[in-house]
Amino acid sequence: MGQSNKQFDGLDIGYLLNILLKYWYIFVLCACIGIAAGYYKVKTSLKIYQFKASLLIGQKITGSKYASGDELLNARMDKHEIRNVEDEMGIITALDNIRTVIAKNELGVSYFIEKNLRPEEVYTRAPYLIEVDSSKKQYIGTPIFVEFISENEVKLSIEAEESKYYSYLLDESEDVYNLKLSKKISLDQLEPTLGIKVRLRESYKDDFKPKKGIKHFFKLNPVGGLAKSYQDGVSIKPTAKETNLLILTLEGAVPQKQIDFLDTLMAVYINNDLVQKNEQGKLTLDFINKELAQAEKELRQAEGALETYKSQKAIPDIERMTSIESTNLETLKQEKKQLEARLLNFQNIYTYFIQNRNSDALVPTNYDSGDFTVNTLISSLVQKNQARASLIQKVKESHPSVISINAEITNIKGALKDYLENNINTARSKLNEVNKAGNKAYDKITTIPQDYRRIEDLERDFKFKKTQYEKLLEKQSEARIRLATNIPDNRVIDTTRMAGKGPVAPNSKLILLVALFISLAMPFVAIFAVKYLQGKISNKEDLLRNTDIPLLATIAHVKNKKKAKQAFPMVIETPRSVAAESFRLLKIEIDALLKPTQKPRIIGVGSSINREGKTFCASNLSCTFAQQGIKTLLLDADLYKGENLLPNLDPSKSLSEYALGKITVYDTIQPSGIDHLDIISSGAPLNNPSIFLQSQHFAYLIEEITSLYEVIIIDSPPLGFVSDFLVVEKYTHLNLFMMRVERSLIKYLDNLHELKEKKMLDNLYLVLNDMQYHSPQQLSAFGLIKRKNPYYHNQ
Repeated sequence: MGQSNKQFDGLDIGYLLNILLKYWYIFVLCACIGIAAGYYKVKTSLKIYQFKASLLIGQKITGSKYASGDELLNARMDKHEIRNVEDEMGIITALDNIRTVIAKNELGVSYFIEKNLRPEEVYTRAPYLIEVDSSKKQYIGTPIFVEFISENEVKLSIEAEESKYYSYLLDESEDVYNLKLSKKISLDQLEPTLGIKVRLRESYKDDFKPKKGIKHFFKLNPVGGLAKSYQDGVSIKPTAKETNLLILTLEGAVPQKQIDFLDTLMAVYINNDLVQKNEQGKLTLDFINKELAQAEKELRQAEGALETYKSQKAIPDIERMTSIESTNLETLKQEKKQLEARLLNFQNIYTYFIQNRNSDALVPTNYDSGDFTVNTLISSLVQKNQARASLIQKVKESHPSVISINAEITNIKGALKDYLENNINTARSKLNEVNKAGNKAYDKITTIPQDYRRIEDLERDFKFKKTQYEKLLEKQSEARIRLATNIPDNRVIDTTRMAGKGPVAPNSKLILLVALFISLAMPFVAIFAVKYLQGKISNKEDLLRNTDIPLLATIAHVKNKKKAKQAFPMVIETPRSVAAESFRLLKIEIDALLKPTQKPRIIGVGSSINREGKTFCASNLSCTFAQQGIKTLLLDADLYKGENLLPNLDPSKSLSEYALGKITVYDTIQPSGIDHLDIISSGAPLNNPSIFLQSQHFAYLIEEITSLYEVIIIDSPPLGFVSDFLVVEKYTHLNLFMMRVERSLIKYLDNLHELKEKKMLDNLYLVLNDMQYHSPQQLSAFGLIKRKNPYYHNQ
């Protein structure tokens, strides 16, 4: 073959283009339908919007919310603790917070209007409100239609094949089938069966009138499931690593609903933080007030005792008697008081934290041990107890986290116990020593009047209580200021706003692209499926994959159908066409197989069925030989079809007339009107052509014409008539078997393979007809790439 296979590497692409061009109207129609369907999908799909808000979490915890033990002992609530941002993110989306938001925004009921069979959620734009009696079971997730019968009466209607009968109290539901219910109730009146009250919104009470064509309905939502869906829907992410600025994201179809939800969620979280601070601060202030009242009472008693003793004894105001021993005694007394106070303090702490089972209670704010180690251990114990109390609300006692923190509390209490016991023993020992020294000093000053000593004692007691009272007043003032100035540690940076300029779903461009792709892919798939099932030859590669019979040439597709039907003059009338060049290439291939010196050269042209281009090929190939000055005869031996190749041929001088013995061999030969080309037409159909083709009469005709021409081309009967094709084949030197793109079936090759295996058919070559060339590589094989002055036109 003159053309290498590499010149046809782009044939598959060309075939796809051929399909597209051949069935362009189907692709255009499917594309229009696909785009229309995609547009309808975009317009009817529920539009989902994305909303964002930003919240700043305070880096440190301030105020009384998480006051440590040391803070409470000293009535100070300004210590800072570092926040765990991940914990705060979990607190924000806690189910309790979300339930609070649902209740505040009344999201347990979804309101809809139905217009032109299209439901739309209206949220706050519904003219009515639904109040639900949570003590009764409700039909959830099922549309309940509201029809306003009059100004004071409405009709509630439910009709569903399946519904859920839900209990708000138990958070359980049961399935209900074939539900059909209709109730008339008055506005603002609870319907006992449904547990629902309908009332008009304030803004609609005066002028609300139902509009025709619009139906109102609502759906009840289970709070548990709704809260869980919102919890899953809210996304919280920090803007960067190690930052306290959080971005809250929520998607939904009703913009105002999602905006209200996120804004309320942030407000609830911030308010809860402030409420916890204030509650702890109030407890601290209440304790201080109680201690202050007791201190004031004791101060008044001490003052009264001093004045009473002075008035009763009528002691003059003289200079007190002092001495070294009295000073020493006073020092010992002070030391004793301190030791006693220290011992009592340690004993109280030991009783409160070690022996008292409720050791995780609030530590009195005016209780100061005076010992740094004790304060530190108490602070740690209080913190662990607070952490344990918070953890117990979330998990069970058997949880590993609770067990771990219980162990830590036990260890701290053990350390505190050991430290207190050591200090108590030490204080008792020192107190004994001071008592002994005091007794000695007292014995030395027995000469000091008892009255003066009593006055000194009363005055010291009065001053001590006054000092304590003043300290409590100071702490009360600090606690009130702290409580009054409590502010949240967290704040909203950006309120909720829509992200982007439009909905995030549906993706209009993607839907339209997918619709267009599917609409174009479906006809391709359908066409290829049909062709695959039919087993038609679609391109040159189909032949090469399914047979080892050589492919001699391909004949280009003729675009002009009228010229294709006028098969014989095609290479004459359009010599610069791709199809005409195909026949010239075919002639070159034949010359390579049959030397021009071989005379005559008899070429048979056959096919499996009609309309595969057998006659078209034989006619134009004979013209191609004749154009080069070769004396050529075209013999139409297909006596089944009964057609003349040219309209100007005489039907009385045909092969069928010769078969009937009406004319001689030389009478059948007619000029074609083309130089060097004669024709023997088939003429009228014969009843049994096989008998004639196998007769000596036909053999004599072949013998006579071989002496007259250099090339004889025989248009043979189709392979379907096996005996006729084989009879003609025995006279030929070369047999061309025509296969036509999108016409010939691959299974037709089976007959050829069988005949070749039986050696009943020799010198057989395939010619593929009606090939379309689209790629530059294919056209360049014929020199057909378009230029300003092209050599060929693809007609």
